[in-house]
Amino acid sequence: MVRNTLAVKLQLLGYAVEFVSTEHQLIETVSQCYPMADSNSQLCQIRIKLQSSRAKQNLNSIRFRLSNGMLVGKNGASFCFADRSTMSGHLRLCNQIQQNHYLLRHQFINAVCYFLLSYQFVTPLHCCAFTINSHTFVCLGQSGAGKSNLAMAAVKHGYELISEDLAFIGQNRLFADCREIHLLADSAKRFCELEQLKISLSHNGKSKYIVPVNTRTNVKPHERLSTMFIKPNFGSDQSKITEHQDPACFDSLFTPTEAGFNLHCKTRQDDIQWLSHQPSYLAQLGRSGRHFFDQLEALS
Repeated sequence: MVRNTLAVKLQLLGYAVEFVSTEHQLIETVSQCYPMADSNSQLCQIRIKLQSSRAKQNLNSIRFRLSNGMLVGKNGASFCFADRSTMSGHLRLCNQIQQNHYLLRHQFINAVCYFLLSYQFVTPLHCCAFTINSHTFVCLGQSGAGKSNLAMAAVKHGYELISEDLAFIGQNRLFADCREIHLLADSAKRFCELEQLKISLSHNGKSKYIVPVNTRTNVKPHERLSTMFIKPNFGSDQSKITEHQDPACFDSLFTPTEAGFNLHCKTRQDDIQWLSHQPSYLAQLGRSGRHFFDQLEALS
């Protein structure tokens, strides 16, 4: 018997991505993870095929392999594949992954869709971002600079969180989908509320506190957006923010070397050029988050 193919368009980073399957329950499961595309969603012609895997294998950390514009990932009996030449993907998902929306989103759907979207439409940024008084601050820094702790502090101070670790720019806008903050064990020294949580295995296989936050897909226009290059200075309580005029700081964004951010991206040059023309600052982060945010409020 021929089974009908079902299709649904869901919004990821402001784009309408089509998911198809012959399994109604699988379409329902994926639709619970993302909002439906609407008239404001941009077209991208990305099509993702969904299929259930009946095999049973223990879940571990997902392993990815890149080759000739293709992405392949596997965790237990679940598998994902994406091909930039056809802008299409294929997900074969075991019951364990289907029942765990956190892993389903991060390890499979986001991995495949972000890989495809960042080829033609958006440029990935390793950053945290938040909005203060309608002014969006994009905070860039090396791994370990304190981006996730900064995101947590922004939420504690009542600001709108946009991104904890990953955002995208395209067409003079900032895109992100941040629903959790991932914090290392030593963050409990700064945030007492973490003592109520257990350290869990995150989507990238690292043991972290996983803190849910009440945000969904964010698309921010460019009218009030600034970049901030952050460096830790935990020998001091106070933070220091200075206006930044050195365009060389953006060189690493034009030619990134960090894994996952160094993939070919057709829009990177134009997107980073636009970003470099926005107001930018250098921030030395002290121990006092309140002092840092007071300075940002003055800038906003």
